[in-house]
Amino acid sequence: PNSATCTGSRPYTLSVAANPPLVTEVVSRKTHGAATHELKITTGVAVTGNVTVEPREIKAGHLIVFKFNQALTASGSVAAFNQAGTPIGVASVTRSGSEARVTLTGIPDNQRVRVVLTGAGTTNGTLTTEASMAFMVGDVSGSHTVNAADISAVKARASASVTAANFVYDLTQDGAISTADVTAVKARSGLSH
Repeated sequence: PNSATCTGSRPYTLSVAANPPLVTEVVSRKTHGAATHELKITTGVAVTGNVTVEPREIKAGHLIVFKFNQALTASGSVAAFNQAGTPIGVASVTRSGSEARVTLTGIPDNQRVRVVLTGAGTTNGTLTTEASMAFMVGDVSGSHTVNAADISAVKARASASVTAANFVYDLTQDGAISTADVTAVKARSGLSH
């Protein structure tokens, strides 16, 4: 802590604690053609609760980004667990500026996952944090079931270019909402968790 002393009739010491790192946002980041879009993940929800659903395909991996209020000096370590608490897939972490970027591979479709980031740090200390989400290709409504409403929602946007307002409907992440996306959601109709 820093300290200061004031002269006068009563000397005192003022201690100022360093500002610890804080997570400001957690997102699932994917590239759609030439543009990158982020799906905000609601934090503070148990893996068994009403977690955010990532409806886009895994491709080379899911990129989950923990955004901090300070530049990171250490990326820490990461682990991923399924709903039963069993380790799942492969998780790795790198840092870039104020972001801890977690790459998840080997996560099967229709899974709930808890990602635990341990020891991400700044010059002001380290932090252990976590985020839970569901991976269910085609569940564009976030209802935890792929159903007719999801199929209709993707069909209604077919032939559209991807924008910040509609990127979740580009399941294949090719930069356009197309018949491939309609096919992807139809193939998973009826899945639920």
